[in-house]
Amino acid sequence: MTRSSKSLRVAVLAAGAIAIAFLSLGVGRFAISPGEILNAALGVLSGIFGGAPGISESAQSRILWEVRLPRVLLAFFAGGGLALAGASLQGVFRNPLVDPHIIGVTAGAAFG
Repeated sequence: MTRSSKSLRVAVLAAGAIAIAFLSLGVGRFAISPGEILNAALGVLSGIFGGAPGISESAQSRILWEVRLPRVLLAFFAGGGLALAGASLQGVFRNPLVDPHIIGVTAGAAFG
């Protein structure tokens, strides 16, 4: 596999992860359309960069910024942390099939 095909694969997977994270902001008890998500984001950005304050206090805006965005970001960073931990274990043991049981990670987690 060439270097350019690896970088293309990583770029496609990163774009897919960001797209899924964006679409998951609209899924829940109250559906929020992608257009409304973009409007809320643009409203916040216009308020940050000196425009007219665009943060609306609608129920959808509050659900988006106070419930869904923190949840999506937490899931994104937790998954990234787990991937980083798995990659570091693979690098330390130089084994792509390494298991967390080898050095007692799961036992330590269970104890905690």
